[in-house]
Amino acid sequence: MNSIGILGGSFDPPHKGHQALVSAVLEQKLFDEVWYLPAAVHDPQFDKPQMLSAEHRLAMLALVVTDHKQRGEVVRIESHEIDQKKEGFTHRTLRELAAKYPQHKLSFIIGSDQLAKLHLWGCDLEAACFPKVFAEFDWYVYPRGGSPITKLPFDQLKVIAGVEPMEISSTEARRRVALGALVVGLVHLQVEEYIQNNHLYIF
Repeated sequence: MNSIGILGGSFDPPHKGHQALVSAVLEQKLFDEVWYLPAAVHDPQFDKPQMLSAEHRLAMLALVVTDHKQRGEVVRIESHEIDQKKEGFTHRTLRELAAKYPQHKLSFIIGSDQLAKLHLWGCDLEAACFPKVFAEFDWYVYPRGGSPITKLPFDQLKVIAGVEPMEISSTEARRRVALGALVVGLVHLQVEEYIQNNHLYIF
């Protein structure tokens, strides 16, 4: 049974912070593999701008995954939520993936900025949510800049040690592109080229 770490997000665009985190948890051998889980749509509770099409986000993630594989890391895209073409609640998605891949042990990875928002994750819609879902799957928290991990809302959450707080954000990458600024250092070179070639984030 392989241990799988699942990193969910919009990946709009995927950036070097995502890649650094994935590489770090694999180097620490927390998981045998990491799967990027791109969202189909934003949860309407979070008041975020419209995402790029799934086609563009999957194409950029494919470039990122190729880079991981070239470094010998076992990483892939899990497009379950996009394939479903609907809003995915994480606890529900995890249960669906567990049924789909019973040969694997699945864990979920979140940023520390999400700790204060867990009550918005659709769990009021289903009785068997937090904290019951922690009995089914391990959840790991990584540090995000501006969101220090001072107190965990649930004892079952595990902190990923030995990684620098992620200071990069997709929001900042989009903002720089819209202003015509360089995104060198924020995203992989091939992702930057993809953004430029497809005239993305220019409004």
